[in-house]
Amino acid sequence: MNTPWRIDEGFVLTCNGGLIGLVDEMGGLEIARRIVACVNACAEIETEKLEENISDPVAGLFGRIAARLSTENRVLTAQRDELLAALRALYGWQRAEVEHFGATTPDDFIIEMVEKAITNA
Repeated sequence: MNTPWRIDEGFVLTCNGGLIGLVDEMGGLEIARRIVACVNACAEIETEKLEENISDPVAGLFGRIAARLSTENRVLTAQRDELLAALRALYGWQRAEVEHFGATTPDDFIIEMVEKAITNA
């Protein structure tokens, strides 16, 4: 990643040291600081994405993040549900082993772990 934009001795410089402008007006330093901060904050965002959300770029960015998280949440929820179903099936099978055959092997430990996982799901 390139060095971010910066203000150096009254000049606004790009990441490559290119001159953008001179800060020479009253209040110009604050404006320049804001521009530099915005450019640096948006460095990893494609220009087209910024332009698409010109009226409210922050809402657009958060909207994309929320959509991605929502998709990931659906995938993780489906995985959790599948694992929970498998645990319940294993639990039922192992419980039947205990009830019908009186199993008292380390499988009892499996039953405890599965019960805990099902309860916590």
